[in-house]
Amino acid sequence: MRIGLTRSRAVSVIVGLIVVVLVADAVVAPPAHEVHSIGGTAVNVAMFPSTNSAWWDPGPPSQSVSDQKCVVPPNHDQRCTSAETAAAFPGLHQTANTLYYVWDGCLSGAEVGHIIPWAGYNVEYFALSRSLVLHCYAATQWLYFPAIDVGVAISGGNGTLLAIPTYAIGAGSLSLRQDDRREHLVGDQSTEYELATATLS
Repeated sequence: MRIGLTRSRAVSVIVGLIVVVLVADAVVAPPAHEVHSIGGTAVNVAMFPSTNSAWWDPGPPSQSVSDQKCVVPPNHDQRCTSAETAAAFPGLHQTANTLYYVWDGCLSGAEVGHIIPWAGYNVEYFALSRSLVLHCYAATQWLYFPAIDVGVAISGGNGTLLAIPTYAIGAGSLSLRQDDRREHLVGDQSTEYELATATLS
């Protein structure tokens, strides 16, 4: 009788703990943090975001910074002069073993969809797949009701030029991917997709 009562009490405690964890996961957001994946190596990428006086137009990745299109807004046909580029992006210059790519960044919403309050981003390289993954991360509870975006969140001309060091990657094909990750207390949501492919010499 006492053994049966003890087992019954233990089962009740376990069920109670499971309910508490599920309720907490549904309504409590964990602290947001950078994504560190198994097999991934952190990459320190220099970023040069578009300014009011100079925008980066998206284009294919290249090992030459001059291949990236800097334009003077709002006319996308007027390219930045070298003086305008230097003034808008101090510290930007051609360096060896560097891949340059214009990234739209962590999109806060689609043409119609939820607005995601991204907490930050970090970059990892995966040698086995020769892929560079840009992680956008946010922490939310499962019962999360974001605002609805009724327009385009980020349009062309608002990009950020990434200067990606490649000396540890070596020559060959490189896949650039983005991972949009929402972290929960239990079970993360991750959407990963390809951005571009580059060939390193």
